[in-house]
Formats: sequence, C-alpha cells, structure tokens
Amino acid sequence: MTTASLELSKKIYEIVGSYETENYWVNGSIEYGYEGEHEIRRDGVWTLWYWGKPTYQDVVHTEEFYSFNSVGKRDEWSKLIQKEDQERKDYLQAFPSHSFAELVRILPKIGGKKGFPEGLDARVQACRITILYQDALTEPEGMQAVESYLEKIL
Repeated sequence: MTTASLELSKKIYEIVGSYETENYWVNGSIEYGYEGEHEIRRDGVWTLWYWGKPTYQDVVHTEEFYSFNSVGKRDEWSKLIQKEDQERKDYLQAFPSHSFAELVRILPKIGGKKGFPEGLDARVQACRITILYQDALTEPEGMQAVESYLEKIL
C-alpha cells in the first residue's frame, strides 16, 4: 500500500501531532536482528517502518556499547549508558506515514487545528482528494496527486 511521503508526514505531524497508524518514518535503516526481529540501525537515512510505532528496544545499540569492557569502569559505563539512552530516544522521532484512508480520516483534525479556506470544510476536502485518487491510473500516481493537493492547502 502506498503511504504519504516523509515531507507530507512531517507537515501533518507539525499540525496534528502524533497519530496512531501502522506505518512510520524512522530515522535509520531497517535490518534483521538476531532472532529475525526488525531493528533500526542508526545511519541518518529516513526509512518506512511497517510494524507499528517503533519502541526503545527497536533501536540497535552502537558498536561502542557492545565493545565496552565494563569491568572496573562502572562510572564510565554509567555515562555511556546515559549517552546511549539519549541517542536511542533521539532515533525514535518517528512520523506517522498515512495511507489514503488515514489521510481522509485525519482531514477533520487538520481543519480543526489549521483551518481550511472559506467554505471548504473537511468533507469537501475529502471529496476532492478522493476524486484525485480515483482519477489516477495507479495507486502511487493517485497518492502523488493527493499529496501535491494537500501540500498546497497545508
């Protein structure tokens, strides 16, 4: 399923805030962990995460964390853990990436926070983006048309 781009997701996040969805943009690449679980590797690349909102455990520790010899260095180890915790929290800045149906559902929230031009409420906007989506030949083209329309009114 096609979802909203990172740019549109950030704009909606700035207006509405966090919103529960299945897909999120995360700051890192996604790889398999030891037991087949998906993990977020810190590399600064924004990637689409398909498994609900990422948690603290989804972000992989740094190599420094794994290679540190903690014997007799409790203070240094404690500082490293604090640094690591903060970095992992920073990497959990995830933006919801909405599907078309979620974009239609979130329009009233966008209108309530930001407002729409005079006489154009959320229902009118929903009709307009539905027509744009339906007139496209493919799902990605439809989502692209919807995004370009929404970016103009946001």
